[in-house]
Amino acid sequence: MAEAARLGGLSRLVLPETNAREATSAGGIEAYGVRGLREAAEFLRTGRGVETAEPWSEEDEHEVAAENFADVAGQAYAKRALEVAVAGAHNVFTLGQIETHRSL
Repeated sequence: MAEAARLGGLSRLVLPETNAREATSAGGIEAYGVRGLREAAEFLRTGRGVETAEPWSEEDEHEVAAENFADVAGQAYAKRALEVAVAGAHNVFTLGQIETHRSL
């Protein structure tokens, strides 16, 4: 999304706080992370209250790469698609928040 925005001539994005830092990896984008729609609306109305996200770094890249699909429950189609992509040496871009739920 950030790359498409940059290519489309945009220089700023308002998006969820958890994705703001990653959006800066597109280069040339100021990303503003908000915690909800109310905060986004207030920021758009006043231009205050939200700071630009810190730039994406090499350390962030390694942190994301450290995630492991072994703990993913279900999602059989998604996991199979990733297996096929890896087997064919294709690139895959995934984005999202990983939550783990374990039985006690």
